[in-house]
Amino acid sequence: MPSGTNRNENTWIPLRIRALLAAAAFLLIGVLSSAAAGALEPDPSRVGEPPVTSDHHPDGVITWIVAARASRKADQLARRYGATESAEVPGLYSLPAADADALIRVLRSGGLLLYAEPDVVPETRAYPADGLSQEQWWLDAVVATGSAVPPPVLPGSPRLAIVAPGIAGQHPDLQGIDLEGAKSGGIERDRFGTAAAGIAASPGNGDGIVGIWPGMKLRHAPSGDGSCLKASEAVRRAARLGSAVILMGYGFRPESCRTHLAATQYAIHEGAILVASAGDGGADEATEPLRPAIDPHVITVGSVERNLSLAPFSNIGSHLDLTAPGVALLAPTLESSGSANPVFGHSTVSGTAYSATMVAAAAAWLRQAKSELAPSQVEGLLAAGASDLGDRGWDERFGAGLLDIDGAVGARAPIADKLEPNDDIGWIDGRLLYEGKRFLRAKPLWPKSGPGRRTLQATLARDDPADVYLIRIPARSKAVIAVAQAEGDVGVEVRSATTRTIASPKGTLASSDLAYPGTEGLLLRNRARDPRPVYLVVRQGQLGDPAGARYRISVGSSLPG
Repeated sequence: MPSGTNRNENTWIPLRIRALLAAAAFLLIGVLSSAAAGALEPDPSRVGEPPVTSDHHPDGVITWIVAARASRKADQLARRYGATESAEVPGLYSLPAADADALIRVLRSGGLLLYAEPDVVPETRAYPADGLSQEQWWLDAVVATGSAVPPPVLPGSPRLAIVAPGIAGQHPDLQGIDLEGAKSGGIERDRFGTAAAGIAASPGNGDGIVGIWPGMKLRHAPSGDGSCLKASEAVRRAARLGSAVILMGYGFRPESCRTHLAATQYAIHEGAILVASAGDGGADEATEPLRPAIDPHVITVGSVERNLSLAPFSNIGSHLDLTAPGVALLAPTLESSGSANPVFGHSTVSGTAYSATMVAAAAAWLRQAKSELAPSQVEGLLAAGASDLGDRGWDERFGAGLLDIDGAVGARAPIADKLEPNDDIGWIDGRLLYEGKRFLRAKPLWPKSGPGRRTLQATLARDDPADVYLIRIPARSKAVIAVAQAEGDVGVEVRSATTRTIASPKGTLASSDLAYPGTEGLLLRNRARDPRPVYLVVRQGQLGDPAGARYRISVGSSLPG
């Protein structure tokens, strides 16, 4: 018999070579098993490590991944301990952290365990890094850029309208965002609009800054020469187009431009959030407050420096709501527009208009994150979440404090004030509030139809000290009005239908001002054959807190149950 063959005519292999091939085959099987399980090489420091629970793991892990050599035995053990098998990878299981230790031990004792590890979420950078991010001290001052995640920008996301003469929409810092209607007006006219657009929305394109809400949707509301008429028209146009937030970085003397007041009231009626700069006249008692900063339902924003002290130019007063960084802010600018190829760059800007920009972007963020809330509730969240500065609580220098987006997102929303604007009779009787040639008259609070009772909750605030409601008393009937003082002291009055303004005492039919927490009550009778309209006025009471009040109205033909 030849020495190189056996009885089965198989090739004879020396013992040493056979041992090496067997070892190689064992290793190959191990490699294939690991590949089948989708496993990496086990980390000796982690294999069989007792799992942590969600109560002890620093990242709050509640699920573990366990990888075993794919086999029927491993599947049986995994099912016994309540693990879920991966639909993609044999031998890969997941189960609650509290139950993982037992499965790990039994797999390890049977030689089946490859590795085990916590099922963590990927670490993401909340804000994209950009070339000039290190110079944006103001961004970290108002939002935790390392952990806060701005909401996704979707087709239906709220849009911030910037009222400005011009915006250089071709600036590299503004590329990649939905900026509707951007129109350049030259270096000076573009200065505020371009900087504001970048501070609000720059998506982080690699060599510029990052905005408060990167990539958010914007709209340019051109204000021409910035006059009362042009600015008012811009606000109205922005509201009519459905802008969720309107930014106004300018001011008029308080006794002037009633046209603009009518425009902001119309925007409130349309559901917009209005944000205005406090003004840059300085923190001096002689500094006049400006419109629209002093107008009802407008969020008014002052400025702080890097050390969070009040900026020397920032106006103060009872109309102030919040502060935000406003000194030495790096922002995109148009450097040259005199040729076919404009020159874009960055420069530092300062002013309450840029502080207001941050608050406006934050308001849009909240409208996206908490879409169920009314505009008045968003304003309340911004105030509730602010970081207190200066005197404890609200004060005339810092308002409610420094903008804190994380705090606002986590704050408890106040009740909605749904029937604004109703600050005076002119805003609800159709004389002052209009759209085109159509006057916007308020519907009667009661009755809706037939007998019954109407109830609602509402608030008063520092810039909203009175609310007016139209009530129509049915013919040969009565109306019982009860106003419960839920928080803060309020007083009530009933005015005749001929009253033109609540600023005058004329036309008062009845009044009540009980001390808080009593319920104000009035009984009105109509003996005429026709319905009788009257106005119900709710004001801050004698002992009221200027910061505001909350009340509940009940109107019907009898006392509330």
